[in-house]
Order: sequence, then C-alpha cells, then structure tokens
Amino acid sequence: MANTTTWLTTSESMAVSTFFYEDSGTDGLDPSNYTTMVFIHGIGFNGGEGMLQVVPGPKEEAALFMSSDLEDGKRFLRLAGLQIARFLLEFAAVQGIPKYNKEKKRGGIVLNGLSLGTLYSQAVLSALDSLTTEELGQLETYLHAIL
Repeated sequence: MANTTTWLTTSESMAVSTFFYEDSGTDGLDPSNYTTMVFIHGIGFNGGEGMLQVVPGPKEEAALFMSSDLEDGKRFLRLAGLQIARFLLEFAAVQGIPKYNKEKKRGGIVLNGLSLGTLYSQAVLSALDSLTTEELGQLETYLHAIL
C-alpha cells in the first residue's frame, strides 16, 4: 500500500484503541523481503504548533493516566504496552508484513520510540507476559527489535 493514511481500531478488555499510521509502501522492494519500521512519536510530534492537550483513550484510561498513584501508572503503561503489542499483531496480519528471517536478517518489525514514545515502546516489553501463548508466539515471528 503506497502512501496511505489509515486508522486501525483494536479492542481491549477496558477500552477500544485507535491507532493512526501512514504506510510509505513497498515500491521498488521485494514485498516478501523487507523490514517494517514502526515509530511511536513523542509529545512534540508536530513541533507543538496547534497541539491539543491529549489524554489517551476513554475515561478509565484517562483516569489511570492522570492519577498520581504509582500502581495506576503501572497499570496504564501495562495496558498501553498490551494495546501496542496487539496492534502490531493485527497490523502485521492486515498489511501482510513478512515475518522476520533470522538468516537474512530482514523482514518483521522494528519498533522505535522517539522521545516520549520510548516510554510506550518499552511498555510493550513489560506487557509480554499478558499476551496469550499464541499471541506471544506470533509476535516473536515479527517483532525482532525495540529501539
């Protein structure tokens, strides 16, 4: 898919999350042999111009996000990591992302957090034990690096 802008919605136990992504396409690449870079941007993604105050998700998530309680903060990050991990699984399936090939060191997904986005990319690691065995097995075939 060249130069598309898409919203992909996934549901979690407490919320529905919508993820925005842009796909530059595979023009000129072997569609079975490329690595997909997924970036999670920081808070100043648009340079701060016209930026709205953003609180994630529905009221339950926003309450966890805004809470000063350490356990609420941990719960929010775990939920965010789980949502991102499941988004990556759905994204890989919908987009037909090639699985990671260890011999060629190509394919799969590299997750890259930029600035504050590193918090969310690292949250994926903290949520791996919340995935089902099947989900974890699938994710292992795609996600091979978190930067």
